[in-house]
Amino acid sequence: SSDLLTNLLLHLACVLLLAGLLERWTANRLLALGVAGLFAVHPVNANAIAYIAGRADPLALAGMLAALLCFDAHLRQPRPAAFCAGPLAFAAALFSRENAMLFPVLLLLTTAVIFPDKKPVRRALLLALLVVAFHYWRREVLLLQDKQVLANPALPFLDRVTVALRSLATYLGLLVWPAHLQMERQTLTGPPWWLGALLLTGFLAALAWTRRRLP
Repeated sequence: SSDLLTNLLLHLACVLLLAGLLERWTANRLLALGVAGLFAVHPVNANAIAYIAGRADPLALAGMLAALLCFDAHLRQPRPAAFCAGPLAFAAALFSRENAMLFPVLLLLTTAVIFPDKKPVRRALLLALLVVAFHYWRREVLLLQDKQVLANPALPFLDRVTVALRSLATYLGLLVWPAHLQMERQTLTGPPWWLGALLLTGFLAALAWTRRRLP
């Protein structure tokens, strides 16, 4: 159907953007194509491609990858066009799905690793202001749609942290063994939270070691 074709084309756009970004970062076309090819065919992406409701995922990812490419181009050779296009691409990602609100953190981390001599804080703060504005706008829209939608108390902070760590462990596991794929998963249960914390700590330690030993 046309909806499936649209999702496939969006997924292809994400694959091409990812390949281009990795080639710029690694200067290794074969490695970039290999990683992008694995992303292209990995079964875990089936939920976002096979369902119309999953279209928000490739839309948000395409926007974030395009924003990273724009900021990467600006850092290598400062140009107003690239600098202005980055926030626009990020805004498109935000309006596609709310999880793009984490993009300023992603930009801060990738810039610190790829361009350690640059100062990414100002760019990240600029995008963080955009996130704050989007948050309040989205909140007002939800209130206008349904005044009860924000009436229920949110989960306590510690519960939200444990849910995030459980989700991290769940989806990292699906990257290795993509079985029992489905649209919705129960995040209040699942792998223990400490497993997600251990995996996150190991990833950050490996990132720090790589930056020191293999800049």
